Formats: sequence, structure tokens, C-alpha cells
Amino acid sequence: MNVLKAANEVKKTNKSHVLLDVLVIASIFLVVGGFAYMILNPGKMKSDVRNSERSEEISSIMERMTNYVQTTGNIPAVIPLNRECASIGNEICRIETSDCNGYVDLSGVLIGEEKELPVDPLRKEGNGSGYYISNDGQGNILVCAPLSERNVNIELKQFMY
Repeated sequence: MNVLKAANEVKKTNKSHVLLDVLVIASIFLVVGGFAYMILNPGKMKSDVRNSERSEEISSIMERMTNYVQTTGNIPAVIPLNRECASIGNEICRIETSDCNGYVDLSGVLIGEEKELPVDPLRKEGNGSGYYISNDGQGNILVCAPLSERNVNIELKQFMY
């Protein structure tokens, strides 16, 4: 009887070791697979870097608008009244272009020595910057980056007064 009991305990112990071994091996494969995915998917890393750059740039635009409002006491009249940021007519015009027809021209409201505005990393051509701006009519300015990648929503809304 004791021999049978000892044999059953050995079988149970072996089964639990096998299960533990399988779990450890599966965990190792998951970790190695995750690293391989990160290494073999540089596009994701590049888009994440560009999205991070977009976030910084819309923060910079918002900071410039905040400085303007604090200095003048008014939201710039050139910013369209619209509750949606990424609408036709809300795209910010590039500073270096001479034709801002259909775009928001912020060149006249920039305060200080820095007369440049950022341009979206993927926006290579055209008069638009790839960044949009609007005023919701309730004292808020919205700045957004609708060209963001991987379905990331990059938008800032700030109450000015």
C-alpha cells in the first residue's frame, strides 16, 4: 500500500513539474516574441516618435497662443470659430508661404523673436502645416494634429478666459 501511495505522489509531482516547465517555456516564448516584434517592427517605433513630436509641437503652438491672449487680452480673431478642431479652414498656414488663402494665418499674432511655427513631420508639401486650430466660442482654443499615426488622438484644449 505504501509503495502505491509513493508511486502516485511521484506521478503527481512529475505532472506538476511538467506543467510548470510548460508555463516557463511559454513565458520565455512570449517575452522573446515581444522583443522580436519590437525589433522587427521599426515602423511602430518611428510613428511613436513622430506622434511624440506632434504632441510637443501642438503644446508649443498652444503656449504661443496663451502668450498672445495674456498680452492682448483677446483670442486672435484669425482663429476660426468652430467646436471641431480638424475642420476645413482650420489648418494653420506655414509661416514661409505667401498664400494663406483657406488656411489660418497666425503670422500676424506671433509675439516675440520666434516667428516660426512647427510643421507636421509627414507634411512635406503645400501651404498648410498639418496642425489645426479653432476657437469654440466659450473661451477655449483647440489645437490638434489630425495627421497623427496609429489612431492616436493628439489634441489640446485650453481655456483662455
